Amino acid sequence: MQEFQLDAEETAKLRKKDLRKSVDQARLQRQREEAQKAKQQAATTIDPSTVTSDVDDEGDMETDDDGSDNEITSDSEDGSVSEKPESYIKRNYLDISSAAVASVRFGVSSTATAAIINGLLGDLLKAGHLGEDKKHLICDSKKVFRAKERAMKYSRTEENSTIEKSSITGIFVDSRKDNTLMLMHDETTGTCRKRIIKESHMTVTEEPRGRYLTHYTPEAKTGTAKPAKQCAVELFNWMKDRGIDLNLELIGSDTTNDMSGWKGGMLHYVEQLLNRRLFRSFCWLHINELPFRHMVAKLDGPTSSDKGFSGIVGKLFSKVETLQRNTEFEPIPLLEPLVDISEDIASKMSTDSVVAWKYLHAVVKGKLDPEVAALKCGQLSHSRWLTCGMRCLLLYMSKHDLGPEDTEVLKLLATWVTQVYLPMFYEIKMNHQIKYGSWHLIKLFRLWRKQDARVKDASQPYLRSES
Repeated sequence: MQEFQLDAEETAKLRKKDLRKSVDQARLQRQREEAQKAKQQAATTIDPSTVTSDVDDEGDMETDDDGSDNEITSDSEDGSVSEKPESYIKRNYLDISSAAVASVRFGVSSTATAAIINGLLGDLLKAGHLGEDKKHLICDSKKVFRAKERAMKYSRTEENSTIEKSSITGIFVDSRKDNTLMLMHDETTGTCRKRIIKESHMTVTEEPRGRYLTHYTPEAKTGTAKPAKQCAVELFNWMKDRGIDLNLELIGSDTTNDMSGWKGGMLHYVEQLLNRRLFRSFCWLHINELPFRHMVAKLDGPTSSDKGFSGIVGKLFSKVETLQRNTEFEPIPLLEPLVDISEDIASKMSTDSVVAWKYLHAVVKGKLDPEVAALKCGQLSHSRWLTCGMRCLLLYMSKHDLGPEDTEVLKLLATWVTQVYLPMFYEIKMNHQIKYGSWHLIKLFRLWRKQDARVKDASQPYLRSES
């Protein structure tokens, strides 16, 4: 009795499968006949030389012989089948990996990327570059999301396979706190909500080539483990998985206490995990800008926000574009000749670096040319003190209503930027190899000794601790 029941069920499945196949074949034959009739009618009314045949129609009309319910459904009780609309026949199997990589690179959401792709598809259809039979290439956000996941997975695999374990002997580590969108669980409602939090992101590069290696987010701060130690543990595990810890000789970072502190810095904990000392190298651009930062805070006033200052002179840095320029002013002489910048380095310099170079020569000459005065200054930011130095020089070359004391402060700051900060900036850009580190240190102190006493008092503690 049980065997009879199983045979009956299997027979019903086979009958349904045969019925689906026959329906598919009949539908395909009907579509071929209709397409042939349409071509014959078009041939009688249009010049045959202008007619092109589309061979993709038959190729896209594929059926499944395994009995799947992709095109045919059976919803009635008697087992009768109904045919789905023709729009279900063609599916979008187009590879959109390039669009997914661009979406990840520029931080565009999957929904926005799908809308852009569909907008381009609509324009191509409207312009006649694609036929009406290509409407099935419309893309949804889920397809973009899956493509982005595959692209990121492939990128990680490719990155790990290209890292040569034996060749990496030096790395540099840098951190930055960014606003990150997170999905947080709300205990009161039991749901998940989107929140923007400050999250630390660590980036690792290979030195001296400067090749990007990886980035990671350390674990959240706990009551027992320090953030610097957690960052060191994550970095050590990454190096150990790739065998880099066996050949590592150099590690570098900026000169913040979290990174280079002698007892509680990240580099100290990495050396503890490796159980040996490493050669340490520090970012000279960071060392060069910190004295200027503390000098502005002590002589004029501290910062008030991520872009503002509380001092009288510092407040004018953000308004310097609106001030009238002085064509002639008191020049500030250089203490030592400027470094010669090669064409290769000049072509790779940023726009702010090029504009600052021209501002520097204008202050040294004591004359502001109209073409230099028309250049735009970079946005003010406490994480990029080059633009702050540029605005300080531009304010020095502008007409302002500062009092005698504030004018003297402005001159001291402009003198430091002209004689120390910018000359050292371009010196570091030209000679950025590790072997020039001690040479940069000696030159920085040589220029520092020739500054005003108030400038040296403001910058001496920080130069001493960084050195």
